Amino acid sequence: QVADENGSETFKEKFQSETNVKCLHNEVRIIYELATHGPLPSLEIMRRTGRSISAHNIDIKRLLEANILSSKQCEIDKRKKLFDISDNVKSYFREPS
Repeated sequence: QVADENGSETFKEKFQSETNVKCLHNEVRIIYELATHGPLPSLEIMRRTGRSISAHNIDIKRLLEANILSSKQCEIDKRKKLFDISDNVKSYFREPS
């Protein structure tokens, strides 16, 4: 379960301990937004996190290289790339059965 925005530090600690992945706060904000809202285009993630374009691109690149995020082409607008939490990390956001 994902904490609300005010609990993002708790979210960071839980995510890092459960996945054994160390992330910077700004990277955790990206993961939080995707966990909360689902796949988003790059510009929407950047708007939601308030990062500059260069800092945002560095964050996205690192998360992709670490296989924390995945990307795919938007089916509606083929010019856009959608980012999401990778399948191997998504399991940490599912409710226990």
